[in-house]
Amino acid sequence: MVAGVALFAVLATTAMAWSQGIMINETPSFPQGIYQKYPREARVRRGQMVVACPPDEPIYRLALQRHYLRPGLCPSGTEPLIKKVVGLPGDSVTVGSKVSVNGAVIANSNVYPTDGDNRPMKAWSSGEVPAGQLFLMSDYREDSFDSRYTGPLPDHAVVAYIRPLWTYD
Repeated sequence: MVAGVALFAVLATTAMAWSQGIMINETPSFPQGIYQKYPREARVRRGQMVVACPPDEPIYRLALQRHYLRPGLCPSGTEPLIKKVVGLPGDSVTVGSKVSVNGAVIANSNVYPTDGDNRPMKAWSSGEVPAGQLFLMSDYREDSFDSRYTGPLPDHAVVAYIRPLWTYD
């Protein structure tokens, strides 16, 4: 009986927090902890932390097979991504040994030819971010799987904004 009440309390608290936009980040791309989600505004801005649902494309299916991303309910079969908007439509992105946007090098943007299991990683070819797309990255971790490998994501993939409430790392 006590275990049932405790389980109910945990589930009720979790449901209430989720309904208020509270989420827990357990991925290493950004500091782990508790974040507040906000509804997406019409215009995404550079520097915003976002939650994005990747489209069903081969690169995301490969990422799922290689365990770069966790299984989830996005069209790609993955969990949503937490990334920062570093490139907007019309921005010039150069992907070399590091990533630069409009000539400015992004922090922690090393590009690796192989992953931790020595499997080949193909970097996105440099270019202009197309209309209706965004270049999303983690500037927190060098080994994040993001637009440096996938290229820009459709703008409509962004489903929410987030901000940290409490983090640890």
